[in-house]
Amino acid sequence: VRALPRIKPHGLARWHGGAMRRTMLRWAGVGAAVVYGVAVAWGGALWPGYSHLAQPVSDLIAVGAPSKPALDPLFAAYNLLTAAFGWGLFLMFRSQPAAPSARRGRLGAALLMAEAVAGLLTQAFPEGPGGASARVDLGGALHIICAATSSITSLLAVLLLGHALAAQGGRPWFWRYSLLSAVVIVAAGAGAGAGVANGWAWAGLAERLTIGGFLAWLVVAALGTGPSQAESESVSTFK
Repeated sequence: VRALPRIKPHGLARWHGGAMRRTMLRWAGVGAAVVYGVAVAWGGALWPGYSHLAQPVSDLIAVGAPSKPALDPLFAAYNLLTAAFGWGLFLMFRSQPAAPSARRGRLGAALLMAEAVAGLLTQAFPEGPGGASARVDLGGALHIICAATSSITSLLAVLLLGHALAAQGGRPWFWRYSLLSAVVIVAAGAGAGAGVANGWAWAGLAERLTIGGFLAWLVVAALGTGPSQAESESVSTFK
């Protein structure tokens, strides 16, 4: 009897087969946002006199900051969870190589992982004693470079993944939301940079709007990256 040719599994079926593993990784996006928020709130409580309105988050993990020992593990966990979320998205798009959004999705996921690496490096090169108001030494300069890299990669990841995820699941609203998030990140980030450089009283608030825009996007992306109704029906039909 002649054997039947082996049929390769459809891309959606392959995605469905690893759905639980990828779903766990995508939920890391929600965890990352929660861990970051807890870290910042707790750090402020550990440092009497710290101003969330005026001071940047980096001050909380500057050399000599009273909150640094407690927050270093939390911020490391945030960056690792963000990297895990990016890896989960990368696996999802890699399982659908024929999708028109797959290349953008993989690139966006790689940039999200790069953002996490840059975040870890900001911890390896913290601000000097006194935080943002201190004289910038070599470590401080490297911290600024890593922070700038983190900002740029996060912005690009939001745009690329926003477009790819919207196209993948027929969710045009997510692309519009990602564009809005990018506008908030850029506008508030510019205000935060100018505020820190000039010692403005609301610099910390502007930075938190920047970070908050990105963290909110992480949560929405994590909650919205399951299979769309059309994809679920296609998998069921294929089975």
